[in-house]
Amino acid sequence: MNAKSTPSTSPSNMRFCAIAASVALFGSGCEPDPIATDLDVWYYGLSAVLVENASLAHQIQDFAADVHKAREKGPVSAEKTAKTLKENILPLAQTVAEHAVDVRPQTAEFQAMHDGLTTVWTERAEAYDGILTAWDGADAAALEAGMAKVGDLRIAESIWFQRTNAALAPKGYRFEEFPRSVPNRPSN
Repeated sequence: MNAKSTPSTSPSNMRFCAIAASVALFGSGCEPDPIATDLDVWYYGLSAVLVENASLAHQIQDFAADVHKAREKGPVSAEKTAKTLKENILPLAQTVAEHAVDVRPQTAEFQAMHDGLTTVWTERAEAYDGILTAWDGADAAALEAGMAKVGDLRIAESIWFQRTNAALAPKGYRFEEFPRSVPNRPSN
């Protein structure tokens, strides 16, 4: 073959070039799997909400530690406790519940999973609101009931992660319970 050879114009080479051009212009002709796409969108969307939820968990831990320290020094300030609940914890709990609703998947299988967690988070926000109302009204029984409800919801949340991660593992997905950041998408 000489240095200035030209591409062959044989019928098989022309067919290959036509197919390659079609693939380049119109894609492979394969449509993306809508269920896999929905799972991917849901996974990354909910992962962002899980970062907010982890922030809420840290605020609750800090709040509990502050209350514990205050108890060691004497009576706990009812005003300071109510203020922290009202200004920090309740609004973030409500935000987490609202944002979870915003990332609801389209596929029925994933909707059922998602709705379970959204229910837990919505009920948790309602329980914190009830705790605050009980605190303001000096209703010890309602306060205790609200705190017990939050404890039960924490268990329900953990069970949701166990069940959901078991169901998603064959698909290669796993939700972190307390992520520091949204996972990076794999590069293609």
